[in-house]
Amino acid sequence: MKKSKKQYNRSFAAKMTFILCMTVLIVFALIYSVNIYRAATSILEKEKESAATKVSLYSEVFGVMGVDLGLKEFKKEVSELISKDDTKSSVFLLDKDGKYLVNEAKGEIAETYITDARKNHSEDLEEIGRDMLDGNDSTRVMVYNDKKYLVSYAYIPSIKCGVAVSKPYDIIYEKMMIGLLRTVLMLLVTMVLVGFLIWHIVRRRTQPIRSYAKSAAMIAEGDFDTPLKKAASGDEIQQLGDSLENMRVSLKAYMQELTQNTAIRQSMAKELSIAHDIQMGMLPHNFPSPPEYKDVDLFAYLQPAKEVGGDLYGFTINDGKLYFIIGDVSGKGVPASLVMAITISMFHAVLQSAATPTDVVDHINNAIAPNNERNMFVTLIAGELDLANGHLRFCNAGHDPMLLLHSESLEEIEMASNLPVGLIENFPYQMNEADMKPGDKLLLYTDGVVEAENPDKQLYAIDRLVAAVEKNLQLSSQGIIEMITDDVRTYANGADQSDDITIMSIHYKPE
Repeated sequence: MKKSKKQYNRSFAAKMTFILCMTVLIVFALIYSVNIYRAATSILEKEKESAATKVSLYSEVFGVMGVDLGLKEFKKEVSELISKDDTKSSVFLLDKDGKYLVNEAKGEIAETYITDARKNHSEDLEEIGRDMLDGNDSTRVMVYNDKKYLVSYAYIPSIKCGVAVSKPYDIIYEKMMIGLLRTVLMLLVTMVLVGFLIWHIVRRRTQPIRSYAKSAAMIAEGDFDTPLKKAASGDEIQQLGDSLENMRVSLKAYMQELTQNTAIRQSMAKELSIAHDIQMGMLPHNFPSPPEYKDVDLFAYLQPAKEVGGDLYGFTINDGKLYFIIGDVSGKGVPASLVMAITISMFHAVLQSAATPTDVVDHINNAIAPNNERNMFVTLIAGELDLANGHLRFCNAGHDPMLLLHSESLEEIEMASNLPVGLIENFPYQMNEADMKPGDKLLLYTDGVVEAENPDKQLYAIDRLVAAVEKNLQLSSQGIIEMITDDVRTYANGADQSDDITIMSIHYKPE
């Protein structure tokens, strides 16, 4: 689920507040834990000191009273004195035989401390009584009748008695709990105040970030003119704002440039598409074949590597002769397509004067070479086939050799070595001649066929072309070309086409 901007803002501030509050809470908890421990220890120590002080005071008073008074008067005076003291403490006296002289908790009884201890399952009372009558004084914990007491005791030598003051731990715990509650309350109040302070600080410090987040969201939606409030804090938040502003300006400029470039590319793509259609329109697509043309079956195929290319082919039949041309302009793209247009136009123009293949090549060469500052050139073959007798005249200007296909074999036609057209004006091109037998086929192609690459950058090569054609000599002109293009496509296996591909097949089949 997509969160709203407001949820994101609250989430950030809440997380920051929570983290800081938890940090402060842990620190305060540690501090207050130490204070609570100290307070509890202090309360316990004070209780011990208080009990010891009372025992010391009683020892002095009882020692004086015991010498001057008889036993009955002594017990009475002791009871009255104790009753005036802290009622939360209990006092008991033991004589030298271990009998209670006074036991505030039980009244006047003649029971010994040993009997009392065993009756109430208190080994601590036995130890205290024994230690006290041995002349020792101390403060310790006593468990009596499953209740816990703090006992401070001493021995009074003048009257040979022991005196002890006991206080229930419940009362001591109550004081500790009151102190603990006060501490916890102070902790809670402190946490509320600190939490509010942290929340206020975090919210104030994150205000620029929330503003930046809102502006960034608007920028992401394409509003590059959104106002950006800068924080003059001189820290990372201001640096973030400056970076966001730089990003906004850069994105705005980039989007403007991208829009312009996209429009230019779309215009260029449209123009190249039109150029492609014009270039393809310059090539003949009505191929001579039976029954309209009984002596010849011709088919050609051209696939540019880009929108427009530099390969070309052309043909025309005039006075019983088939004039044809196939060529490859150096380079690719628009420059090559312009030279291609000149070449194909010159081919058709020269044929108006019934010239030889050499005349055709001469005229094309002398049209391109004089002003060829970019040193572009064209490899081509121009030929003439006499449909009456199969006599072939042709001129090769640096192009790949032609293949002559018979019914059961094929051969590569020997040609004179001539320069490509466009390099040297008035170059003396030589013409070759050959004879085609009925049923023979003439196969012409550009280097885009044999130089096609697979994903491993290996070339299709002439040997593979010859092997493929040898297996399919009986196919028609169109069938042979479709077979070759399919084989090249299979060999490429998805690799990008690196050069224009053009193939022409002429089947001589007189009646």
